[in-house]
Amino acid sequence: MGLRPTERVEKEYVDDESIISCPWHGWSYDLESGGQLADDDIVLPTYDVVVDDGIVYVAGRK
Repeated sequence: MGLRPTERVEKEYVDDESIISCPWHGWSYDLESGGQLADDDIVLPTYDVVVDDGIVYVAGRK
């Protein structure tokens, strides 16, 4: 079962400023491109994000 929109991820792993890893699967993704680091065929959609005064705003799909 996936996360519902109101749930928060308690644990996340950030290897550097542009790489994030899934805490459940251990797969790492480039935040700019959405590409999975171990498999070039896997690419997640990316979104423009702005953080303003602690509030995260996410734009529509690029």
